[in-house]
Amino acid sequence: MMQTLLQVLSEDERTQVHERTLNILAKTGVRVETAQGRQILKDAGAEVDENMNIVRLPRTLVYVNSKRKFG
Repeated sequence: MMQTLLQVLSEDERTQVHERTLNILAKTGVRVETAQGRQILKDAGAEVDENMNIVRLPRTLVYVNSKRKFG
């Protein structure tokens, strides 16, 4: 069987993308339109701006839940 290896990003580039993504989630946040979604994330430890519907996810929250789902 023929196998093709395609590497678009180097290990360093993947690390940079990951770090920058975590920074965006923590500092800028994401818009969550549903009150229920915001409440679930708030209960899990996220910072919620109810006026703007923005949720900021601290690095530890992302890591804990990614390990639970993918680890």
